[in-house]
Amino acid sequence: MLEARLFAIKLLEALKEDLPFIDVTSAIVPRRPLKAYVLVKASGVLAGVEEAVELLKLLGFDVLSALGDGQEVKPGDRAIVFRGEAPEVLKVERTLLNLLMHASGIATMTRRIVERARAVNPKVRVAATRKTLPFLRYIEKKAVALGGGDPHRYSLSDAVLIKDNHIKALGGVAEAVKRARGVASFIQKSRWRQATWARP
Repeated sequence: MLEARLFAIKLLEALKEDLPFIDVTSAIVPRRPLKAYVLVKASGVLAGVEEAVELLKLLGFDVLSALGDGQEVKPGDRAIVFRGEAPEVLKVERTLLNLLMHASGIATMTRRIVERARAVNPKVRVAATRKTLPFLRYIEKKAVALGGGDPHRYSLSDAVLIKDNHIKALGGVAEAVKRARGVASFIQKSRWRQATWARP
């Protein structure tokens, strides 16, 4: 998927941060072909695999196998198996694991929350906020979806959501709603819509 590859390209910057010059420790490891794998150590829901595979491919590794995003895993499962030269595998290891652990942690916790909520009411939807880490919104929102949650808004441009600070700034709920109706994109005669994506 193109989105996964675009995110993997961004991950190259994270790898540069970890590898600004040379890896002084991996330099002592002989250059020989190595078969490596990401070993699952706790039960959960996988996320970030597609992006991790794209990152490995961008870096010239051969990906031999990979489990699917959203798949439930248990200790001992191999999430990704790949091949490359030993020093290169060691250089990419931490960036790869950080991605998979962070995304899978979100997917796993989301799944647990969704299951607990639906045990009480099967119609409940668990939605995420925009309280995402900088530059990680794509993968964090995707992980929420893989865990069975609703990503909700991806950005401020997606929908009107009037909060307490909007109400305070405008002096009340009625005024906030009135103004929102005047500019919201889902209102047919919206000034905002006419100014941006209006069609003839």
